Amino acid sequence: MYSLGLLNTPKEDFGKLICLGIVCAFYGTFFAVPLRKFYILQQRLRFPEAIASAIAIKTLHASPRHAKLQIKCLILSFLAAFTWTILNKYAPGILYQWNFFWYIHYFVGDAVLAAQNWGWGVVETSPAFFGLGVFVGLSGSIWFYVGTILAWGILGPITVATGLTQGRVIESDPPQVIYFRAAAGSPRYWLLWPGLLIMICASFTEVAMGYKGIWIGIKTLYDMIRRRERVYEGAIEDPAAASEQIPVWVFPPPRKISDQ
Repeated sequence: MYSLGLLNTPKEDFGKLICLGIVCAFYGTFFAVPLRKFYILQQRLRFPEAIASAIAIKTLHASPRHAKLQIKCLILSFLAAFTWTILNKYAPGILYQWNFFWYIHYFVGDAVLAAQNWGWGVVETSPAFFGLGVFVGLSGSIWFYVGTILAWGILGPITVATGLTQGRVIESDPPQVIYFRAAAGSPRYWLLWPGLLIMICASFTEVAMGYKGIWIGIKTLYDMIRRRERVYEGAIEDPAAASEQIPVWVFPPPRKISDQ
């Protein structure tokens, strides 16, 4: 929205951002019920934050012997990530942000530093990224990397070489390093919007292909609001018990409608 000029600054748009956050939260919470069976049970998509929360809750309710071991692992992992995050701030070039191209340029010259203009060469040893990679899995991580190579290793440099896009020269060490921003005319700008359009089209196509399961989910949500219980043919079987489902009080109570 800022790139399109629809918003000015976070300070000026504070009310708009709060309103947008409330709308997004309502949208996500309301449609989580009809879309849960389609995305979670049928397609088995992995959501890192939700999986982490579910594992933590499941650990606390496990048997005493298993819970003790798992809680110990959680505590040790937390302490290790906490300690690493604190220490790497004091040694950014050693424990954090390993800049391989900076070391290579001592042997092959400054030309190799041009790779930094596209975000290459800097490896951030963040525990959060390691945890995210574990949840997403090898296949998702590989495709993230493939998309990065395609955008910042092939398409971006081609647009600059052909004169379709250009960057911005800034003062740094070494001086005059080109940084490609999200502003209009930059490679990042012209890769952002086509990529966003592809993602939206793919998402809506995926939803359209699973319209049966989603439609049954929406009808089930309506029945929950109206305090009715019905079984639909073709519905996805839910392994969760009724006591583990979203309670009815989460949704607004139904209006009293006369028999007429």
